[in-house]
Amino acid sequence: MTVASTKRSRVARAVGSLATIIVGVILALAANAWWQNRQDRARIHGYLETLQVDLRATDSLIDKSIAQDQRSGADSQLMVETLLSGRSWAELPESVNPHFGIDDVWFRTGTVDALLSTGDINNVGSATLRSALVRYVDEVDQIRSSLGQAETAAWNNGREFEHAREELLANAGTDALRRRAPGLPPAQLLRSFSLAQVRRYPQIIAAFQLHDIAMANRIEILQNAKVPVADLLGLLDRELGEGR
Repeated sequence: MTVASTKRSRVARAVGSLATIIVGVILALAANAWWQNRQDRARIHGYLETLQVDLRATDSLIDKSIAQDQRSGADSQLMVETLLSGRSWAELPESVNPHFGIDDVWFRTGTVDALLSTGDINNVGSATLRSALVRYVDEVDQIRSSLGQAETAAWNNGREFEHAREELLANAGTDALRRRAPGLPPAQLLRSFSLAQVRRYPQIIAAFQLHDIAMANRIEILQNAKVPVADLLGLLDRELGEGR
């Protein structure tokens, strides 16, 4: 074998080895990309399934809060009717016991917040779903703000009732009743007085009227809040259904 042919043989082997290495690198990169993509899809699928659970829980919590607000508002209406025109407390069912507290409504946003903060939202395949996720965060912020305003109004109204209650207790209550008063629900406390005595404090009646209005406002906000939850849940159901 000549020197030239030997040199060509070495070059050919070197080129072949290099080609083998390049192909191996390309295959390794492709396998790694495939594996990473598969992991990304699995992680996003997990996110979406968790978010689906969050939204269903949120929808259920909204329904429970609406039901409680409806009962509280209805009880306030009955209290107002009795205080305005009732002849005796006997006309008011014992079950009626309005209170000035408000149930918290928990919008479970931890999963969607994680999608946004980690940048994993960019791995969500559907552009429509990505847009809906971003929009949902803004919608929840607006809902929370509206609920916060309604809650502030309700608590302020509750404080007005407390002031009127203290006046009633100071002027017409017994020492024993004053000691027990902090642990008594509003209706039970008021039943300790005659209707005529309570009617001397119109701010008490006004407190129940305003509470009824506050509950109606909250119910409207919560009913509207169900719309973005249902919309996003519908998109998720379709996305996860297509992925199965």
